[in-house]
Amino acid sequence: MNAMVMSVMERTREIGTLRALGWRRRRVVGLILGEALVLSLVGGVLGLGLGVGLTEMAGNVQGIGGFLEGVYSADIFIQGLLTAVLLGLFGGAYPAWRAANLQPVEALRYEGAREINPPRARRSSATCPASSGCRFATSGAGACARSSPPRASASA
Repeated sequence: MNAMVMSVMERTREIGTLRALGWRRRRVVGLILGEALVLSLVGGVLGLGLGVGLTEMAGNVQGIGGFLEGVYSADIFIQGLLTAVLLGLFGGAYPAWRAANLQPVEALRYEGAREINPPRARRSSATCPASSGCRFATSGAGACARSSPPRASASA
């Protein structure tokens, strides 16, 4: 569920664009739930393969291998995949609902983890070393906070 929530948060602007282009809520829900189902099926298949592999490896261990015997049936595999699919649907329901209820304008305005106004360099009250008489504050490193030296006035 956390992976799907983060996926929706990272793609908020994309989802807003799709909604602005005319995608209905049902289609957005289908997109997110489809992604959750694919991820859960891949995880279920990998889990089944890992379980069978580890069971076979445990059966080959000298001394205790005779006590451990893997018994596989179609029912166990179906039950494992069904559990993975149901967990995928359950874990994808809230992110899908959240994505479907995004307003396109607010989603397009969303900035995510980026800062809208990044913090500026700390400034001191010292005079600018670039030119005499400049009263622009310097940054903490001693460099001029102004990009160019002050211009002389035309009336002088």
